Parts: sequence; structure tokens; C-alpha cells
Amino acid sequence: MPFEALGEDVLLNIFCFCDISTVLAVSAINKGLRRIALSKQLWLSLVLDPRFRDALDLPPPDREKLECLSTEELIAVVKNAVAGPGSLCDSEHDVSCSATLTSIRIPLNDMEDRFGTRLLPGARYILLRSMTQNRLCIYDISNARRVWERLVQARTTCEVDLVPGGAIARVFFVQKVDHPNTYTLHVEEVDLTTGASHEVFDFSLDSIVSGVTPWTIMGDFLLATVLYSRFIDAVLVLINWRASTFVSLGRNGLYHATISPPHSDTDLSDSSLG
Repeated sequence: MPFEALGEDVLLNIFCFCDISTVLAVSAINKGLRRIALSKQLWLSLVLDPRFRDALDLPPPDREKLECLSTEELIAVVKNAVAGPGSLCDSEHDVSCSATLTSIRIPLNDMEDRFGTRLLPGARYILLRSMTQNRLCIYDISNARRVWERLVQARTTCEVDLVPGGAIARVFFVQKVDHPNTYTLHVEEVDLTTGASHEVFDFSLDSIVSGVTPWTIMGDFLLATVLYSRFIDAVLVLINWRASTFVSLGRNGLYHATISPPHSDTDLSDSSLG
């Protein structure tokens, strides 16, 4: 006897023993079973299923509230539970679910370089660059407080290393000094709680270098492209700033590069800075 020939009540009971992925798969490939697979009774059962809630570490369900939802809303509950981080709600109307809009005011001249503005990992701090005053600034978005600033040269590029939720940021920036015509690499460590900062790495490159592009900073490592000519010889360099060692990774061609964690076990022993 074909599976579809079973009574709807029997099919519904069978679906209740299935997991959500199976129900979705059946509803997608069998039009005859789709109506049953999208019934409110089935999805209410699936949302209340302890196996489903335990697998996602969800709080105990509010059955009375869930029974008031439509099938579409119950399916949305499942989607939100699977996709969203942390504890999740049974309904978009749940009072425990809320969105907060934060509006902050920052002096206009701190925002003149739009391309130098970036939200740092964790979404609590923002890096801004003032062109008129040649400053790098970090603001705490929660209270619009400027926690750090640094005077820099006009042609300064930078990258920031910050672990989401962490209190220490490291700012890797490259400056060009006109007299003599050299580039300097800096790493400044910033305590985002107190605003205190100190330079932990400072190195000047030879005057034959015609450009430096900082790509990223992660932990003890810096990644940058060093250009020895305006058209050729762009070399990708990985630097351990704490140990003052580096290794050349070959020609880069000025393509974007980054470091993928884990990175703490990398051994740089080819050359020393200084």
C-alpha cells in the first residue's frame, strides 16, 4: 500500500516521531504530503518536542503561548532557534525579545575619513580617523566616550586586533616620514577600559622601500606588503612583532591577504628585525 494511502491521522502521528529536517524534506519532495507536513498540530508538536529543545539548549516552552501562534509563526520559531545565537524566544512578540537602537554623537571632524571608519569585532567599539587633525580615535559606542586617540602622520594606514568581548586592542599602523623618506611600522596596545596605551613595537624600514600596506594584525603577528618599486617587487611579509622576527612569503602583487587562526604555533626564524 502506498505511503500516501494511509489516513491523515496516521501520517500525522508518523510525522510527529520524525525530526524537523525529515518533515521539511518530505514536504519539499511530495506534494501530496505537503499539506499534512505543514499542519499546525504537527509543528506545535515539533516545537514542544524535548529532543528539539534539548539539542538547542532552549528554555522550557510556554505551551499556552505557542498554541496561539499560526503555523507560519511556529515555523519561524524553529528557524529563529536554529539560526539565532543564545537563548531564543517562542514568538517574535515575546516581551523577552527586544532590539535596542543605539544613537551616538561624535564630533564631526572625527568622521571626515569615511573609509577609515570601521566597527571593531564585538560591535562595541568603533575606530575613526580625523583628517584635519591627523588622529586615530577609538570610541565606546555604548556611551560615545572616546577611549583612545593617537596623533599620526597624514598618510597613515592601520589595522586593529581585538577579540570580541576583550579589553585589550592592538593597533597596527604604518606611517610615512618625509624627512628622511622612510616608512615606520608601529603596534600600540590599548586598554579599552582605562584608555591607557603604550607602544609595543616600532620599526623603521630602509629608504629603498617605496610603500607598505598593512593587511592585518592577529595576536603576535603582523601581515604587510612591502613595495620596493612603484611597479614590481611587492613582497608579502609576516612579522612576529613580539619576537622582532619576520619571514618573507614571496611576491604578493598587492592582493589582499589575511591570517587565518590558529596562528600561535607559527615559528618565524628566518630573519630578525633590527
